[in-house]
This record gives sequence, structure tokens and C-alpha cells, in this order.
Amino acid sequence: MTLQKIGLFLPHLGLSQLAFCAIHQVNTLLQKKRNIDIVLFYEDLYQPCINPLCGAMCSSELRNFNGTIISTTLNTTIKTAKTVANFQRHIFYVWDIEWYRPMYKDYLYNLQAYRDPNIDIVLRHPDYKKPFTDYANRDVTTFVDNVDIEHIIGETNEH
Repeated sequence: MTLQKIGLFLPHLGLSQLAFCAIHQVNTLLQKKRNIDIVLFYEDLYQPCINPLCGAMCSSELRNFNGTIISTTLNTTIKTAKTVANFQRHIFYVWDIEWYRPMYKDYLYNLQAYRDPNIDIVLRHPDYKKPFTDYANRDVTTFVDNVDIEHIIGETNEH
């Protein structure tokens, strides 16, 4: 049985819906499966909102990771894409439609994450499809709710 390495890159592990769902899904998956190794990566250090049952590392450690990496924001995706590392795959789990926010109005910057052919895109909900396709001119057919890592990995393996 081969050990599957998965990295999940979040802005922080502190109190947020994204961090809570991600850590909860990680803990559930680790209790269910034995052939999986998960590492949480973060940009900013916060007290975790719930205790993760896996390792948590600063984003500077990404260069040493050699598994499937799942990024969750524009910044984490672009930072991951620019990291010189040996990732098996890079998946961008689009948790939020960030380009609606004032700080993410730079279209060309955003396209680095949304249009990179080396990054698989997974949307959080089917309602994200039309705005995403209109904005990024990239068709996405994979939808997974609540950072369900097992489904994110499974869905992207099928495409």
C-alpha cells in the first residue's frame, strides 16, 4: 500500500470557515485512512481553530514537499506555482470568488492562478461555474463542497 502525500495550503489555521472545514476534513480523513500523510501549510501563524491531527508548517517549507498540493486562495495558489518544488500535482480548490473583493481587482495577477494549465481547478459549488468561466475563460466541471479532500483528489484523478 503506497503512502499518499497531500499538502493543504491555507491562509492560516485560525478561526475561519475555510480553516474549520479544512482541518475537520483532514482529521476525519486521517481517522478513516491509514495510507495517507497530510500536511497543512499556512501563510500566517494563528492558533488553530481546532486541533489538527497532522503536521502544520509555514509556507516556506513548501519547497521540501513532494506530494499533491491543494491551494485554497489566489495568493496560496500563485505562491505554490512559483515555488521550486517537486509537486506531483497542484490543485486549486476555489473556496471563494475572490476577484469580487477590492484587494483582488488585478485581473492579470489573478489569471496566474486561474489560467495556469498545470493547475487543476476544483470549484466549491456549481453556482461558481458561470462567474468563474466568464472571468477566467476556463471551463471547470469539478465541484466539491466543504474542502472534502478525498473527493477533491478523487475527482481530479478522473479528469
